[in-house]
Amino acid sequence: MTFHIKSAPGDPTFTGTLSNDGKTMSGNFTQGPGAFPFKFSRTGDPKVETVKSSPAVAKQFAGTWEGTLQASQSLRLMLKLSNDDTGAKGVLTSLEQGGIELPVSSISQKDSKLTLNVKMVSGEFEGEINKAGSELNGIWSQGGGSFPLTLVKKP
Repeated sequence: MTFHIKSAPGDPTFTGTLSNDGKTMSGNFTQGPGAFPFKFSRTGDPKVETVKSSPAVAKQFAGTWEGTLQASQSLRLMLKLSNDDTGAKGVLTSLEQGGIELPVSSISQKDSKLTLNVKMVSGEFEGEINKAGSELNGIWSQGGGSFPLTLVKKP
């Protein structure tokens, strides 16, 4: 088995072999010029949490949004929201961190207000769209902190 950590510096890669009993995987982890042996051990039954479909969002919320989060460091973020036949989908990309893409776990909209939950980083955005439909103004919450965040819709 081989997997890569997408968009991380040094192209981190693990290549390994699953044991016959399926309880361990041994191999090598490489990142940049470094390499070292690495072993995973199963500690319990697999738990896979599937992302539940979110209800579709109003048309003015769909599209690409960009903004800068001023927290402990300045992070440019890009949010892509879309609807398909199963509901709303979203991806939050941290442009300053090598384009790391974070799936939006849940999306809810009530009138002009939008709430996004990003479980991968235990973050949440609560915002409101302006009358022109060009900005989402709100608060990003993560790790006990809350930070203002304005996302501007890209044409």
